[in-house]
Amino acid sequence: VEDTISHHLAHAAARTPDEKAFTTVDFSTDRDGVTDCLTWRRLEERVRTLAAVLRHNCAAGERVAVIGPQNMDYVVAFLAATCAGAIAVPLFPPALPGHGEKLAAALADADPVLALTSPDSVQAAEKFCADQPGLRLRVTTEADLLAGWAARGEPTGGEIPHPGPEDCAYLQYTSGSTRMPSGV
Repeated sequence: VEDTISHHLAHAAARTPDEKAFTTVDFSTDRDGVTDCLTWRRLEERVRTLAAVLRHNCAAGERVAVIGPQNMDYVVAFLAATCAGAIAVPLFPPALPGHGEKLAAALADADPVLALTSPDSVQAAEKFCADQPGLRLRVTTEADLLAGWAARGEPTGGEIPHPGPEDCAYLQYTSGSTRMPSGV
């Protein structure tokens, strides 16, 4: 199947491995912003690693929530979920002021089997997810994947699975500005 995200990611990594794929700018700690870049090769490696772990931990078609700040880990988590054949549910960090009820409603509606977060959001996510029955939380950095998940005998790499173009890739929720968020 050549019309999927996983195929295009692998193709870009093979064709232009050292070209920048994504750049994020974080203004939370520095007024001028701190940039983080990933080349196509590094992006594909990180996505492939996480996708393999996700494939092992949840069946294709299951929902996987991405709850954290919109940084490089968020991009990797979203792409890995779709490449693993899971349904990515992009949400926002639990620490976002005034949005806890909206996040809880979206998680209850989506009923994900797993939530992914980045290291800078893990404490808030752990606290928030403790009130979400049956929701497992994982940190998305490569170091955490390799050290933590591999230590438990879970796979850490391999080929990216290629879901079909007709498979559902993600479940997007409305902002909830006028009512509780709705999946679309």
